[in-house]
Amino acid sequence: MTDLLDVLLLISASSSQPRKLWNAFERLGEPPEVFLRGGSSLWARLGCSPASVAAMESHLAEEGPKRERDRAERAGARLVPLGSDDYPPSLRGIPDSPVLLYVRGAWPLSGPVTAVVGTRRCSSYGRRVASEIGSALGARDEVVVSGGADGIDGAAHEGCLSAGGRTAAVFGTGVDVVYPGGHDGLFERILGAGGALVSEYPMLKLFEISFVILMSRH
Repeated sequence: MTDLLDVLLLISASSSQPRKLWNAFERLGEPPEVFLRGGSSLWARLGCSPASVAAMESHLAEEGPKRERDRAERAGARLVPLGSDDYPPSLRGIPDSPVLLYVRGAWPLSGPVTAVVGTRRCSSYGRRVASEIGSALGARDEVVVSGGADGIDGAAHEGCLSAGGRTAAVFGTGVDVVYPGGHDGLFERILGAGGALVSEYPMLKLFEISFVILMSRH
């Protein structure tokens, strides 16, 4: 398992198309350690750009995968690889699904799942409706999934929690980064209520606006 995690950590941190690269390697039918031993010649044959090859060489030389595993362990985060029993089935079938998820909290979350997402700059009416939807779903023991952001997302999480429900926040940062600022209390309540914080991004990764589009596919 360590070799598999190291490969997925390596390509997640260094490749612009980690799922495509992992699919290409899987077609070879070789164990994960072959990817690590193969080096630049193998990675280039699998379709990696010169920039990605150089990034992976540097990351591996600096023991990047091991350092990332250590960071995750210190933060209490699980690493859930694509293909494992705990990887969400609905996400597995997406062509560019993440090859690895970082999870803090209860996982996997059982029961029906409903996503409630929306704008950060919402009206008071929108915030109230999002909270009511989250509360109604939580009362029915449906897991509410949202993005942990200000506005609609935060209101949906809060509404679910107010009804004693479970909710999961999908981060656009590393799972150890509090974003937006001031939501640390919300995230702790999510964990305390049996929910989860989930991300596909490396530990310590800060928010970038381009991540919003990628997050939506979850």
